[in-house]
Amino acid sequence: MEEFHDVHKKVPRVVDHSEDICWKPPDYGLYKINFDGALFADQASAGLAVVIRDSATSRAISFAKELNIHQMVVEGDSLQ
Repeated sequence: MEEFHDVHKKVPRVVDHSEDICWKPPDYGLYKINFDGALFADQASAGLAVVIRDSATSRAISFAKELNIHQMVVEGDSLQ
C-alpha cells in the first residue's frame, strides 16, 4: 500500500462544475462504463465504483421519470 501511495502522490485537481455537462447514453449496441475510485488514507484502503449502461437503460430511466418515479434501482438481464 505504501508503494501505491508513493506512485500516486496527491495532485491538486481543478474540477469544473459546468451545468452544461450531463450524461449521454452510448450509441445503440455500445456500452458506456463510468467509474470512480477513492483512497482512504486513514483506513489504508481503497474503493472502486463502476456503472455500466447501454442505450436501453437510458430509455427505461426516462420512462420511469415520466411516471414520476425518481428513486429507483436499475437492473438488467441483457445477454448482449
